[in-house]
Amino acid sequence: MTPGLIFFLFIVFAICGTVFKVAMARDMASRSGMDPDEATMITLFDDDGLSATYLASNLRTPPAGSTGSIGSTGAKPPTAHAVAAARIEQLKGLLTDGVITHAEYDERRKAIIDSI
Repeated sequence: MTPGLIFFLFIVFAICGTVFKVAMARDMASRSGMDPDEATMITLFDDDGLSATYLASNLRTPPAGSTGSIGSTGAKPPTAHAVAAARIEQLKGLLTDGVITHAEYDERRKAIIDSI
């Protein structure tokens, strides 16, 4: 292979990777009620932007009026304590998987507890 072809392939893969990351971030943001444009900015301008968008979209409560399994089954919505406990468990999983640091875990845990 010539150096020019290798460089061209590198550029194509870099562009495809960037487009994929932006599409993922926008989709996650849209599903969780976040601003897709902000998710795009975070993804493009931060080394861990896609991870941050993933974390934010999973810790965010679904927007009002979204149809979830609770509304379709007729069951009572979970209490604030149950929601907070589930969010903290999710947060623990992210910490265990190495997606977030201990400082980020402590900060988000405090925010969750303060929201009750």
